[in-house]
Amino acid sequence: MLVEHRGMRPEVDSSAWVAPTAVVCGDVTIGADARILWNAGVVHVNSTVAAGGVVPIGWVVAGDEALPPDRDDRVI
Repeated sequence: MLVEHRGMRPEVDSSAWVAPTAVVCGDVTIGADARILWNAGVVHVNSTVAAGGVVPIGWVVAGDEALPPDRDDRVI
């Protein structure tokens, strides 16, 4: 799901794939051939998933760092 936030929409390369249950919100860039997998969230301002990058199932991207939901206290 691509969500506009404060007038900013995600920019997703046409070769990238975003799972239907993933959330990509706001000023986010998804590079060429990147994959955002099931129930992943890319929700923070100025987040980037580089070309060929993968956001695993259930993980969250904060800035340019992918964080596992159970192993990092920065994921609330």
